[in-house]
Amino acid sequence: KALEAEKKKIDSERKKSLKDVITSLNKALSLATPKTPLKEIDDARYFLSGAYMASGDAHRAAIVAEAIARARSSRRAARSARVSRR
Repeated sequence: KALEAEKKKIDSERKKSLKDVITSLNKALSLATPKTPLKEIDDARYFLSGAYMASGDAHRAAIVAEAIARARSSRRAARSARVSRR
């Protein structure tokens, strides 16, 4: 029984920590400005996606991961357009 109680306590602490991480990363992303380096935004989204997965929210993890993919593909397209104009 002591082992079960310890397991529940650790699981509860883990869930709270993940919730705090998710809240912090969402706050950081909301504070991003046009001057924020894109790599930092991508990194925050990457860690946010992982935190959602670890917390069991695969749907939100997929939404964040898709945002990363779309941002990268649009930046690649913009670079390609600049190169082709030269």
